[in-house]
Amino acid sequence: MAKDFIISSLCMVPEGELEVENDLQSAREITAVGEALVADHRRAGVIDLSRFLVALHRTLFLGELTPIGRGIVLARTLEEMEGGDWITVAAELAHGLNNAQLEGIGSAGLLALKRALKSGCPERCERGLERVREILARRAPVEVSAAGGLWVVVEGWGVTDAEARGLVQKALPELRGKLGGSVVIAVSREEASTSRGVLIEHYRRCGEVLSRTGLEMLERAARFGRVQLLPQEQLLPARALTFSERTLAVLSRINAVLRPVTERIFEPA
Repeated sequence: MAKDFIISSLCMVPEGELEVENDLQSAREITAVGEALVADHRRAGVIDLSRFLVALHRTLFLGELTPIGRGIVLARTLEEMEGGDWITVAAELAHGLNNAQLEGIGSAGLLALKRALKSGCPERCERGLERVREILARRAPVEVSAAGGLWVVVEGWGVTDAEARGLVQKALPELRGKLGGSVVIAVSREEASTSRGVLIEHYRRCGEVLSRTGLEMLERAARFGRVQLLPQEQLLPARALTFSERTLAVLSRINAVLRPVTERIFEPA
């Protein structure tokens, strides 16, 4: 299984055509941000790259976008650019962003950066491509478990397919007997406001890190409103962590809180 990324969002998903249309609308809204960025800075077919890069940076990091939202916006932005502009923008970001900013971009955006940088000349893009690859390589593998008609997509799953169905039934007792053909995605707390439609768009753009079957199942379930999103801690309460794992989890949370402070202190002026 290829390595991937931050998994996100937190909400319960009812069934029905209205919810499916709402999913499509939320995905269109996030991709429209990238389209508008390019359109607003294009004059007579030419983009003012200096002003565009400032606007892109503000959109990605000074607004309310989550990592997944940033990744989708960046990917759509690069798709809208023509000629060598998309390579130029990708190189500027890959070289110019600090580590925290680059790590704060969802994998859809990082994968789009990687594709753009691979298309550029090695002398110009090699170091930026190496930075992007390093971040993607550090992200936990995404595992897809087929559990008797139920599919579970999760980061760092650590349990067998046979156990998956029982854990989901325990976490969602109200759906007992109704899980056939569903896809359950375990999600992290930091993406609590991300909509289901945006999450599905994220996975669609990250299809190269999922198995073909897993992606097909996700898209099919999305069309029929059969995607359930659960917090990771609710889905995996039965997995007993070792003392070392608990210690690492605590240290990771402390580091996540302190890292923005230390980066502001030590970041070059």
